Amino acid sequence: MKRNTYYYNVKKPAALDKYAEVKASILEIYEKSNKTYGYPRITKALEKLGYTYDRKTVYKLMKELKISSLIRVKKRYK
Repeated sequence: MKRNTYYYNVKKPAALDKYAEVKASILEIYEKSNKTYGYPRITKALEKLGYTYDRKTVYKLMKELKISSLIRVKKRYK
């Protein structure tokens, strides 16, 4: 690593997470749904709370938080 690159990164302040509020809301919605909501339903729930984010953004944030919906397999009659 070049010397000036090293010192540029040392002096640069830590990047603030601009999605911190939304991540907290996503976790709250996810826990209230008993871990069954996926990104489309969480996006709709966020819209009700007043946040306007694309489904792709919510999907990306859920991947960062390492959460996903639990898929239940329906048992068929035999």
